[in-house]
Amino acid sequence: MLILSIINFLIVAFLGYLIGRWADNYLNIWLKDPTWAPHHWIYGLILMIIGVFGFAQYTALGDLLFPLKEIAEQSQAALIGNITLNQNLANLVNVINNLGLWIFSFGLGLFISDLKDFLDFKFFSPDGKTKETRRFWHID
Repeated sequence: MLILSIINFLIVAFLGYLIGRWADNYLNIWLKDPTWAPHHWIYGLILMIIGVFGFAQYTALGDLLFPLKEIAEQSQAALIGNITLNQNLANLVNVINNLGLWIFSFGLGLFISDLKDFLDFKFFSPDGKTKETRRFWHID
């Protein structure tokens, strides 16, 4: 079961990497290298944070991620005030909890595909590369 979980983690992370590279090589060219769009490492970081909070729901007292579980539960309790919001939010929380590790691994792949821009602290600036200078299989 552990081997299958590791394989699933790597496959989902690779899928995130592929989508990140596709966005950098094809979507940016199609959108004419926009200045308003954030770099996709930001989306990967957001997904990794959501995934960690989702995965933290399976921790027990004394685990490293247990404080995140308490923060998530307190935030959930603060948001659940309206009965109609209660069911929708509870459904969303269940989905995030069940898919937490996959969301994290997808975000990790997306983050890695744009690691160079993260290290250069690029947030909204276009890459300025032409179609000929873009490479698909590398970390940008």
